[in-house]
Amino acid sequence: MVDGSLQEYPLPDGKSLSIPSLLAGGYYNPGNPGNPDPEDPNKPDIEDNTVYTYAFEDQWPAYGDFDMNDIVVSIDKMTATDENKKITIKGHVRAVGSSRKTGVGIQFLNVSSSGVNLSGKTQSGTPVFESGQNNPVVILSSNAHKYCNPAIADDDFTFYCTDLTASNEYNSGDGAEFEIIMTFPTAEEAMKAMNVKNLDVFIISKETQGNVKRTEVHMANYAPTNLGTTAFFGMSNDASADNNMLNVSRKGYYISTEGLAWGICIPNKELWKWPKERKIITNVYPGFKNWVINGGQAEDLSWITNHNNDVFVKP
Repeated sequence: MVDGSLQEYPLPDGKSLSIPSLLAGGYYNPGNPGNPDPEDPNKPDIEDNTVYTYAFEDQWPAYGDFDMNDIVVSIDKMTATDENKKITIKGHVRAVGSSRKTGVGIQFLNVSSSGVNLSGKTQSGTPVFESGQNNPVVILSSNAHKYCNPAIADDDFTFYCTDLTASNEYNSGDGAEFEIIMTFPTAEEAMKAMNVKNLDVFIISKETQGNVKRTEVHMANYAPTNLGTTAFFGMSNDASADNNMLNVSRKGYYISTEGLAWGICIPNKELWKWPKERKIITNVYPGFKNWVINGGQAEDLSWITNHNNDVFVKP
């Protein structure tokens, strides 16, 4: 288990690739502890209205095209009520730029599922904790394309809200809404689960096949779940283990040999605008590179308003 703490991984000066050479880390925020008001228990005791946008590439352990839109998930609001023992997490699966069946899950770190009452709404209905896991894991969706667009066939993997050349049915709506409600035995446990550092949002790019575990993609420095494969660690461009092919020592979970990452999180007051299909993020957002180099600080988000218009906007 890892604690998801922020770490910096500077790249060598002058290093260049045919793909973006600087996509690292993502951003992890301890959340908003708020100010409980015991005199008015009908109002939320704690509330975090920051919108956390999670963006993923699904080609791990290879680089992919780094448009960072294969899966886009937002956590829109988190609240704690009932003497801070009950937390509610609301969000959406916003975009699917993957060309294959892709799932989405959340692993809750540093908490136990023991004694937790779980309810809410996911693609399969009421959420459940996934069996075979040391940490509590909730699968939001097993097929994100169909979750966002229920009318399509199970094997229709047309991009959703990333490609304006697709027909309107693939570019309408706000995606799929989910809700996770957990009531813990203690407020201390609930506050840990509400801490965004402990929310390990991840994608499943390939399902379990026989004895081969599923392929998961997490943000930098977040370990796979018990059901995720480690067989690709140190393969291709990955440096989750020593990469003997490229002679690079281990850098950290889901960090590439060049310091790249396959998952990022952007906190803001509103939803982040992700790149259009096959538009490289460092070309779309010129300031993104420096933000990553400087550690992805919340107070340094001016780059998100400066883009070349190759961002997806619903028609």
